[in-house]
Amino acid sequence: MKRFIGKVIDNGRAILQILLLVLCVYFPKLVNLSEIIRTLLGGQSPDFSTAKYYYLMQSGNWTIGILLVIIVLFKYIRKSNEDKILFSGNIYHDYRYLWFWFCSKILGYNSCNLILVPIAMQYKLVIRGTFENYPIPDESFPKKDIDVIVKYDNNDIKNFNEVNLILEDTYPITKDQIPESKKNLRTIVIKHDRRNDVSRIYNIRFVREICKEVRALPEKAIVNIYSTTNPKHNYEIAKQAFSLANRGNLKELYIHQQEKGSTRKFSKRKKIYRFFEE
Repeated sequence: MKRFIGKVIDNGRAILQILLLVLCVYFPKLVNLSEIIRTLLGGQSPDFSTAKYYYLMQSGNWTIGILLVIIVLFKYIRKSNEDKILFSGNIYHDYRYLWFWFCSKILGYNSCNLILVPIAMQYKLVIRGTFENYPIPDESFPKKDIDVIVKYDNNDIKNFNEVNLILEDTYPITKDQIPESKKNLRTIVIKHDRRNDVSRIYNIRFVREICKEVRALPEKAIVNIYSTTNPKHNYEIAKQAFSLANRGNLKELYIHQQEKGSTRKFSKRKKIYRFFEE
């Protein structure tokens, strides 16, 4: 119940706007607005000044309700949401993609906060360009120039079409956390060259190295990402390495999500984008 209440509060503005739109649909029917207009016109034939009200009355309450929804949505709700950032509360924003799409394309949000959004959804939002902006404060992830280490496992596999991409940022990833069915795949590990430093930073070298390795993959490769990266890195990686649509060299992209338990295994995987059709 507590989690449900938290999600309602997290989406309070959008929920209230949806309720307003629903009210706009039913309000003309509830008050019989078409009959009210008929009474105000006194049954007279329409002239130039009253024609629009006459035809509105003739169209019926449901049509009036739909027109009211369109007016309220485009003139007030979408306009008021243009400068708002979706999801700024301190709660885990774990929602289906359809809800993000609805808030962007229907309610008119131009910006979305990626902090506390699941990593798989961060990639999906950025790659699909669901929102125009993803504001991430520089002070949250300050720039830091650190050397990058790249390691290869199962590198002797020649004709491979699927690869693991392990991205270690704030926390290390062990082989035990990788699903059994994926452990024998060719694996690329990319991490910062730092010891006992788990500060949340943005390292341009880290992103560049990932882009380099991704572009070197064979045509129509399938990529599995296991990641402990922060939202700033996720945004830049998704934008620079994977937002290439059919111009890229990849077939499918999967993000493996960590469990919440002590082992933190990457048990769930989410398909982000199909780059090529079969």
